[in-house]
Amino acid sequence: MGNPTREALETCLASLENGKYALMTSSGMSAVMLITHLLDAGDHIIAGDDLYGGTVTYFNKIVSKTYGIETTYVDMSDPDLLRESIQDNTKIVFIETPTNPLLK
Repeated sequence: MGNPTREALETCLASLENGKYALMTSSGMSAVMLITHLLDAGDHIIAGDDLYGGTVTYFNKIVSKTYGIETTYVDMSDPDLLRESIQDNTKIVFIETPTNPLLK
């Protein structure tokens, strides 16, 4: 499919970042779904411990149970905790800034 307006925005954003491509989604949750659907069963996500509730619910109830992908929640303000949470199967470090709802 295509949308000329979205394609123009993607081209402009890619140019601003000196990138070859950019990809737009209709919402934050659609972006979360897009990146997690690139993973395989057995992969691991490290996520901030203060995420939007919809993201936490999606990771815990859909990604974990349906796709077999584990999520570890970490206080991202502590780099040592982040480093300690990395596993051999960690594929994504999911950072939300500022966090929701506490704005960490």
